[in-house]
Amino acid sequence: MAGIGKIAAYAGTQGYMESQGVPGMLLPAVIDLEIIGSIMLVVGWKIRYAAFALAGFTILSALITICRVRSKPGYMLVSHLCTT
Repeated sequence: MAGIGKIAAYAGTQGYMESQGVPGMLLPAVIDLEIIGSIMLVVGWKIRYAAFALAGFTILSALITICRVRSKPGYMLVSHLCTT
């Protein structure tokens, strides 16, 4: 589970998030979502809510990444999703 790895390397993960323009204070929420959401899926409790939250987190993470590299070749199709 990715959330556990983030706990083990908390300072490094927080620094990486901040270098990408994401506030490091969001790291506890990210860890909670990854750990609790994955446990909910495995146990089978409130699967739709967990899946929706994890999917939203994944889409948001992808958009942040795309906007960071939008000037590189190959990203022209999605560059309109980012504001300048």
